[in-house]
Amino acid sequence: MHNEKANARKCVMGVDPGKTGGFGIFDMASGDLVSAGPLVFGDAKKLYDKIVQYDVREVLFERAQAARGDAGQFEYGRSFGQSEGAAMAGGAKLYYCAPQWWKARLNVSTDKARSYAKAVSRWPELEWLAPPGPKGGLQDVHGIAEACLIGSILVSEKLFAELVKNNDARIKKSTRRKPRFDWKGD
Repeated sequence: MHNEKANARKCVMGVDPGKTGGFGIFDMASGDLVSAGPLVFGDAKKLYDKIVQYDVREVLFERAQAARGDAGQFEYGRSFGQSEGAAMAGGAKLYYCAPQWWKARLNVSTDKARSYAKAVSRWPELEWLAPPGPKGGLQDVHGIAEACLIGSILVSEKLFAELVKNNDARIKKSTRRKPRFDWKGD
């Protein structure tokens, strides 16, 4: 896996935050998916308990644009913050990626149904995610499937190296913005 440092990494986790988000946990020794499920909106302790139970050392979060509208942005931000807090409380190292970045690397389209199908074909044990109802109910399960795809990046040596390089560059980038105009006051 990731050279000698991999021995220190017990399990890793991918998180697709949001009200209908999910998580996927992978064993670093085998690369196997060991647990997956929905994020329980408003209950960060359940995610924290999973992080502790599986000794999760690193977590990769999808950092997406929040849904439009005040309520959607608030719910996304709240879910993201709760998930991030649970991972921090569990002592995990945090990484972030944009949806465009991970989908391009895993050759996944923006179509939720296709990413769901790719995850289920890659990990047959996710068949319990089969969307209910005649229309599929995909909105309730795609977050779990995408979280598994996101987490698989931490298992890939090549993608993990690229992720670390991108995260380090983002951290080093200056966050100070230049003024948009030269206002001298009244």
